[in-house]
Amino acid sequence: MKQFILFLVMVLNTGMLYSQTGKESKSDILEGKQVGDTLTGKGVKYKLYRDSDNDLFVLQNLANQDSTGLREVYPDDKIDEYYIPQEVRVKLATIVGACLPPEQRAIYKRGWAGVFIHFRLKQGKIKELAFRFDKPEWGDVDPRFKDNEEYLKMFWTMSVDQFYKIERALIEEIDWSEKKWAREGKYLKVLINSGVEW
Repeated sequence: MKQFILFLVMVLNTGMLYSQTGKESKSDILEGKQVGDTLTGKGVKYKLYRDSDNDLFVLQNLANQDSTGLREVYPDDKIDEYYIPQEVRVKLATIVGACLPPEQRAIYKRGWAGVFIHFRLKQGKIKELAFRFDKPEWGDVDPRFKDNEEYLKMFWTMSVDQFYKIERALIEEIDWSEKKWAREGKYLKVLINSGVEW
């Protein structure tokens, strides 16, 4: 009888330990996920957070070393994004668009609100990044905002492997080390506006 009770205690304690860990989803898309959920792709894990203003959602690679700074809306040592040349915004929008399949690219080009990407730079090169965006309404939407809702829905139904593809493309293709503005701070936040010409 003592062994049976000991066995029950061990089983219950183990269950409690697992229930206290964060929720890891077997699904690799954002739709239906909550803040704190971990999404697993092929060799990559992302976690869903809220930004520092508790306003928008942040999707971040768990391999990032500086996770807190990338969730800050106005971090210290920030580069003022208003001085970033338009061609930089166009290049970023082009890289993101090129990582999408044709049906998603068509939705991406029609959307106008965009998604923020928060970068951590080191001497003008991207070291880490995080995606920051809103959640669509998922219901009846004013026709004037339909394209924007479709745009946001597209991001919420993308796999984390797609986000990782965008992340890798941006890190590998962007080199701002020769640009003075990119060496004037550690963090950069850019609205990836799909409506820019590209």
